[in-house]
Amino acid sequence: MDIYKEKFRIHSFHADINGKAQIAAICNWVQEAASGHAEVLGIGTGRLRTSGLFWALSRFSVSIDQYPIAGDEIEIQTWISSIRGPFSEREFYIYSQDGNLIGGASTLWFALNEKTRKPQQLGNMGENMPVFPDRKGIKNKPLKIRSLRGTQFLNEIKIRYSDFDINRHVNNVKYIEWIVDSFEIGRFGQQEIAEIDMNFLGETTENEDVIQMFYAEKSETSDYHALRNEKGTEVFRMITTWRNLT
Repeated sequence: MDIYKEKFRIHSFHADINGKAQIAAICNWVQEAASGHAEVLGIGTGRLRTSGLFWALSRFSVSIDQYPIAGDEIEIQTWISSIRGPFSEREFYIYSQDGNLIGGASTLWFALNEKTRKPQQLGNMGENMPVFPDRKGIKNKPLKIRSLRGTQFLNEIKIRYSDFDINRHVNNVKYIEWIVDSFEIGRFGQQEIAEIDMNFLGETTENEDVIQMFYAEKSETSDYHALRNEKGTEVFRMITTWRNLT
């Protein structure tokens, strides 16, 4: 299957105070679509694990032009734009239930060795994959985020059992939720998130108790956050871009 399609329903518990789908929920559905397509192509979680590998998300950019609301159904389309060695770029379109294009995403993944936690080539599993190099979910993305100087400590997050996934590290959507939750609620009455760019730099494992969040304002419409583990190592960077509600 060259282009994979999957539909998702926005239930009330996926919605924010404005009745619109939360950005973290959309990011989760994007990754579910990626997982579904990988399974169809024979490079899903089960197949990779037989070779001691798993997929890790490295960069993730998502742009939403119009948010679906509670009760709506969206369709996410995904395809591979490149695959080389252990790395794969995957793209997404997000459509409303009326068939209108309302957003897109671009991602960079790599196959990690379960024991060494280092990138490893897919071998013959990566051969003959359908690739569309000229079709991008977001032009010139996913973005590599450089470390920003002048950040200030914002808060400390206690890691909980529900934060972990099947790979025994903190689910990457949790990083998004932590940062979105750090903004004042009142801001969401005036603005909404138009785009987020994320870089996943390392794992947060069950051996760690807390994550520290650092923040800097990049401009009037964008914010920068970094998450660091107890050793002071950055595990995540994110730029949030906003637009005014009309």
